[in-house]
Amino acid sequence: MVRIGIILFFLCLLQTTGLYAQSYTFQQESLPCLQKKFTIVAHIFKDPTGKYGVTEQSILDAIKGVNTFFAPICVSYEVCAFKYHENFQHDSVSIDEPGISNEIRKLYHEDFRINLYFVSFIPDFCGFAAGTHNDAFTSGIFIKKDCITTRTISHELGHFFTLSHTFEGNGAELVNGANCLIEGDQICDTPADPYKALDPLPAYVENCKFIFNGQDANGEYYNPDLGNIMSYYECDTCGFTWGQLKKMADAYLAGAVKLW
Repeated sequence: MVRIGIILFFLCLLQTTGLYAQSYTFQQESLPCLQKKFTIVAHIFKDPTGKYGVTEQSILDAIKGVNTFFAPICVSYEVCAFKYHENFQHDSVSIDEPGISNEIRKLYHEDFRINLYFVSFIPDFCGFAAGTHNDAFTSGIFIKKDCITTRTISHELGHFFTLSHTFEGNGAELVNGANCLIEGDQICDTPADPYKALDPLPAYVENCKFIFNGQDANGEYYNPDLGNIMSYYECDTCGFTWGQLKKMADAYLAGAVKLW
């Protein structure tokens, strides 16, 4: 199953980025198999008009898609409970002003579960992970209600299991991969990505073709993976790379906390 997944990833990468010339290494060894089903508590907040604004089925459908991307490390997710909350003041949070999100997690967090909080408004972003899998008593993932997609939830779960954005470091990673272990997302099978958070995407992609003309410190042009879940380009969804999957699995195996 792992080798088939790598082949599919390679084909998807070619389709979405045109990555033909760049040197690229694909791992063939087995990935860790966690044999783990994580349980999710989905918290839904009423908006100021008195509506919850999301269906349980939309969340279940998105989670079903998430399971496909985590299958190579034998991980799946299921929603064990939907919790509805009346306080509309908790229907809006900000990653830059954590007061409300901290209050939400203090009031509603369920220990040893993955807590997903669905809110109407998050400035600038579709979601964010507050804490990781090791924060069994405080962590939570916030998802904007109009961003309930497999990609968004998979992206935030990636952060939850310690992944960084592919563009981490604002272009410090070299295209040739020489510093891939210490710059960028520190994963060597994700190509260097020059994107900077909150930059307008049309400056980088047009019809899912990479058009950014910036160069790295060596004068080489970037050619990032536009379909990677941890990127911001949203051009198809190719999933995680071998390195990303292994990092998530290793982080969980090494962690002190084992979620239910």
